Amino acid sequence: MSGTHALAIGIGRFETVQAHIAAGAAPRLDAALVCGDGEGLSVEVLGQARDAERLIAARDPDAIATVVVLDPLADLAITLGSLLRLAGAGRRVVRRPDAGEWIDLPSAVRANAGAVSVKTLLGRDPVSMACLDGAALVEGERVLVTGAGGSIGSEIAVMLARSGCAHLTLVDNCEHNLFSIERRIRDIAPNSPVRALLLDVRDRRHVFTAIARDKPSYVFHAAALKHVPMVEAHPSQGVLTNLIGTRNVVDACAAAGVRAMTFISTDKAVQPASVMGLTKRLAEDYVRSRDNDGAASGGARFVTVRFGNVLGTSGSVAPIFAEQIARGGPVTITHPDMERYFMSSDEAVRLTLRATALGIADVERACGLFVLEMGDPIRIIEFARRMIDAYGLSPGRDVPITVVGARPGEKLTEALVDDDEHGAQSGVAGILEVASDTVGLAPDVLARLEAAARDQDDALVLRLLDDICARRRRSAVA
Repeated sequence: MSGTHALAIGIGRFETVQAHIAAGAAPRLDAALVCGDGEGLSVEVLGQARDAERLIAARDPDAIATVVVLDPLADLAITLGSLLRLAGAGRRVVRRPDAGEWIDLPSAVRANAGAVSVKTLLGRDPVSMACLDGAALVEGERVLVTGAGGSIGSEIAVMLARSGCAHLTLVDNCEHNLFSIERRIRDIAPNSPVRALLLDVRDRRHVFTAIARDKPSYVFHAAALKHVPMVEAHPSQGVLTNLIGTRNVVDACAAAGVRAMTFISTDKAVQPASVMGLTKRLAEDYVRSRDNDGAASGGARFVTVRFGNVLGTSGSVAPIFAEQIARGGPVTITHPDMERYFMSSDEAVRLTLRATALGIADVERACGLFVLEMGDPIRIIEFARRMIDAYGLSPGRDVPITVVGARPGEKLTEALVDDDEHGAQSGVAGILEVASDTVGLAPDVLARLEAAARDQDDALVLRLLDDICARRRRSAVA
C-alpha cells in the first residue's frame, strides 16, 4: 500500500467503530485501532487504541492518509498530544464533536489558540482607561525603560514609541531580549531615536552614568526577578535585583533631576509570603519614601503601580497552559483552591501611563501607589477550564487537569491592598490609590542586607528578611 495515501485508521471503542462503519458516518476506514479485540469488524484491526502512536509510526508513513477519532479522548488511551504529533508527521487527524461536521482537530486547536477572548479568560470586561493623559505625558519627551526586553517592559516600550516620545532608551541585562525589543521598536517607529543599553540595574555606577547621560524626563522601572519559586531558591539574587536594583534606579533618577519614575510592583507584595514578594514590598517602601522627599522639595516624583497576574507574560499561567493544552495535557495546577487576580497586558500598560500622570498631578502631595480594580480573583482551576474551553476542547475529557501541589513561597490567594494600607478612588474610574503609613528600611538594615546579598550569603539574607518581617508585624500591631 506504500505511496497510495489510502489508509484511514479509526480509533475508538469496538462498538463505536462498528457503528460508524455501518452508518457510513466516518471517512472510509481501511483499518482500526480499537478498545477491545475488534472481532467482527469488516476492516483490518491493527491493535489497541492505547498503542495508536506506536502502531501508526511503525507503518509505512506514505500509506496513512487520515486518522479518525471516533470516541471522546477521555474514553481512549490516547492523548491530544499524540494526535498532534501524528499530525506533525504528515497525517490528517479528524474528529467529529458531539454535533457537527468532521473537523481537523490539530488545525482547530491551533486556530482557537489565537482567538481566545480576553473577556472569556478574565470573566469580566477589561477596564476601560483612556490613556490620552499618559500618551500626552511622554510625547516629545526623553524616556528610559528598565527591563525593556521583558514581558511588561516591552509592552510599555512599544506604547511609548507609539506615543511619540523624543528619545527612548531601552535597558535590559539580557542580550537576546534587548536585541528583540530594539528591533521591534525600530519596526514600529523607524524614525524615532532609540538607544539599546545592555545594563544590569544592580550595577549602581553604571545606572547613574546611563541616566545622567541620557537625561530622561520619565523612567519606567520594570526590571525584576519575578518567578516566586526561583527567587525563593536564590534569595540573594532577589534582594540584589528587586530591592537594591530599584534603590539604584530611584537614587539615580533623583540625582539626575528626572521628572518622574514609575515602579512596576506586584500583588505578591501584599502580605508577602515569599522572598520575591517581600523584596518587592521593601522596594515599594523605598519608592514611597523618596516620593515624600520629592513632594516636599519639588524634586523628582516616584510613582508605584501594583499589578495582578498579567495575561501572556513569561511565567504567567496563560502561556504555560497553552503549551500544555497543545501537548494534549495534562494542564497542571498547584492547588484546587488557589486563586489570582488577572489583568490584560493592555490594562497593565494603560494603568502604568495613567498612574504616572495621576502621581505627578498634585505637585505638593506625595502619592501612594496605584492598583487596578480587577473584580474578584479567579480560581486557577477555573481559569484552566476556560482556556481549554476556548480551544474548543472539553476539560477533563479531551485535556486532563492535574493538581501537582503548591510550590515554595506560593499563597492560595493574593490581595491588592494590605491590612496596613488604605485604598481610595483615584479620580479615574477603575484605578485605586493606596496609601500606607509603613516606614521603610533603616539605612543600616538595608546596608547589612545588601552586603549579605553581595556576599551570596543566602542563609544570612533569609535571617535578615525574617527579622524585617518580624519588625513589620510588631509595628503593625503597635
